[in-house]
Amino acid sequence: MSRPYPLIVVLAVLLTGCTGEPPAPRPPVNAPALPADVFPALPDRGNGVETTVEAMASDGEATVMVATVEGRTSVPVFRYSTDAGATWADGALSDAAASATLVGERALGIAAVGGSGAERRWLAVGDSDDVLFAWTSADAKTWERTPIAGIDADRGERPLSVTGLDSGGFVAAGGRWRDDVYRPMVWTSPDGIAWTARKVPGEGVLNEVVASGNRVVAVGERELPRVTKGRSRVSVLATSTDGGVRWRRVAVEEPATSGNFSSSLDHAVATPTGFVVGGSYYDAQTRGYRPLLLGSRDLTSWRPTPRLPDAGESSDIDELVQIGSATVAAQRSRVAGAPDEVRIWYLFPGDPQWTAGAAPKPEQSAWITAGAGAGEVAVFAVGVDGRPGRTAVWRFDSPARVADLEVTPPPGMRTRVQLGGLFVADGALAAHGRTQGVFVRWAADGAGFGAPTPLGLADDESVQLVTWSSDGGYLATGEVDGDHAFTMQSDDGTTWRRTAPKAFNEVAQYHSSEISDAIRFDGRWVVVGERSTNGTVRGSALVYSSTDGTTWTPGRPTKVTARGDWYGRRDPLDDLHGLDNRSRSMRAVAAAGRGLVAVGETGDGLTDPAAWVSRDGRTWRLVPLDRGDYVRARVSDVQRVGGALLATGWVLARGGTRTTRAMWRSTDDGEHWTLTTFEGTFTESRTAAGGAEFLQLVLADDHRTLTLWRSADGLAWTRSPVAVGGLADGMEVSLDDALVHDGALQLLLTVRNRLDAVTVVQRVPL
Repeated sequence: MSRPYPLIVVLAVLLTGCTGEPPAPRPPVNAPALPADVFPALPDRGNGVETTVEAMASDGEATVMVATVEGRTSVPVFRYSTDAGATWADGALSDAAASATLVGERALGIAAVGGSGAERRWLAVGDSDDVLFAWTSADAKTWERTPIAGIDADRGERPLSVTGLDSGGFVAAGGRWRDDVYRPMVWTSPDGIAWTARKVPGEGVLNEVVASGNRVVAVGERELPRVTKGRSRVSVLATSTDGGVRWRRVAVEEPATSGNFSSSLDHAVATPTGFVVGGSYYDAQTRGYRPLLLGSRDLTSWRPTPRLPDAGESSDIDELVQIGSATVAAQRSRVAGAPDEVRIWYLFPGDPQWTAGAAPKPEQSAWITAGAGAGEVAVFAVGVDGRPGRTAVWRFDSPARVADLEVTPPPGMRTRVQLGGLFVADGALAAHGRTQGVFVRWAADGAGFGAPTPLGLADDESVQLVTWSSDGGYLATGEVDGDHAFTMQSDDGTTWRRTAPKAFNEVAQYHSSEISDAIRFDGRWVVVGERSTNGTVRGSALVYSSTDGTTWTPGRPTKVTARGDWYGRRDPLDDLHGLDNRSRSMRAVAAAGRGLVAVGETGDGLTDPAAWVSRDGRTWRLVPLDRGDYVRARVSDVQRVGGALLATGWVLARGGTRTTRAMWRSTDDGEHWTLTTFEGTFTESRTAAGGAEFLQLVLADDHRTLTLWRSADGLAWTRSPVAVGGLADGMEVSLDDALVHDGALQLLLTVRNRLDAVTVVQRVPL
């Protein structure tokens, strides 16, 4: 089990514009020394540490910010302001709370304030390994940490929002996930620590909850179990008039222009006369998502507010706050291939339309991460894309006036290095990842690794995979804007030729592509993954081949089994192309005795394991895999030893919330497979093929116990413990990658204490 370590709030000055000398940082307590660095950073560049604001809350007198500092590990921090966000000071855990903090604790993006005066109480919620705890404070300066009772994360219960009551106490809202069904959940508490579940009718999940007096409103969404006549998601609205004890559902009426495909409610705010809720719906006229805004005085009759102006190809509501008599909405607009933009709008009582606010316009994509109404000032935390990304605080005291404050990481933090994986290039071990926000590769240099070589990516590009072959050179795969796959090929690892994202799918609204794996086969590169022409509703398998890594040819299905759904009457359902409720996704590919085998999932929600066989690397045939009585399965890897293929992943039992290891074995090049499951749960696993045996590394739930499983045939297994070098009490480890090279199993491991982490390569002789 994890050992207790203090949460040391290391922020000194997070926001430019803060005055006064920063207090001396507390010395690290119970943070054991980590192993030495293995992967060098880039010279003459910042440390790449990022700060993300997770939640805000305000009672008009004070405003609290809960943030996460993203360095080599993630550390939750607290800030407070008594001047509506103009300046900020550090909050801190009490000594008792610091001593109780575990490795890996994180903030859930939930904050609220309840009561007033001497009874005022601030609340934030965090978790670690499905254990929930409350951070509470009477003054927003010193925080206590206490395990939460009454919300059982191990049973799939999860709070997503919390609001404080004027009379004291809190109401939390979220959902419970079981057997692929979400049910809305509400809990009430007098202190933020002991909670009582309250029944909310129907299905779905609640994204946000707000209160005014004893009147409470919760909003959310329900994903339909099957797409019906194009409908995939509906909005959820629930109300209470007794402080969150009893609830009723309210039907949400969409605008007349709705295409009746998808809608959700994500935000809510209490106004002086009632409530306003906001989200998005699919608009048939503009063929895009538009803001859905409804208001009510009596919690029974909900009517549209004045319509926000259309923005981009699609837009939705990122946040709602109330300042005085004005409701302030943050609208996020999207255009495929362009940066996302944030617009700010004011709605004053009696006005027939919204008034535009003077929002800054960053060059990269921007989005709201949190917001609060602090008296007469709207305070928004804004994330801005980049390498590294940055965070700002926007303060609006009128539509025409905005202050833009930069949120900076704390001083003195070590350079951020994040490893993506291992590969072998020209007979030597190599690695890829990013340092200080720059995507790079490292080559082995004696006992360690040499200086990083940048891959030359733009700020909106990322790389997930780098591999090498003797006749194909280097191949890197990644994404633009996180949505559109592209590849790069290089002969020397320095000069790269790039393939545009349109090679794998049209770069357009609702279109996406992702590459999961790549292999060199018979003089050609083959990449596999997933692509979509309609968001998450209709996914298809992505498989392309190329001789040079720059010009790509799509794979072909064997046969068409059906045609047409609500989105296209003539579109095919075949081995590769999916329709609604019948998606396809490839996750890994390997060479078989004859041709190639890919593995992944199919079906509604990608719950059914699957394999694909190809004898020529061009034409692919779908082979469904067995999942027994389990309700969901995932296949993430496939390896070959001799005449046996072994696909590995997990299965989920009906009524369960934790997954179990699973393997599918084939001895006829992927035509037929047999399922085997293993007892117990696990955190991570990695599978490799080493000469004449299969190798699987399994990390236990304690994040410390690593076991090597070995088998010559994929049937009979032996196991032995692997001692992680440098892993002391009070540390945890994550298993990032594994491959066989130079007669040993090479493990990419990240060892972390409460405040820091180091990624190392450990050699396990075979």
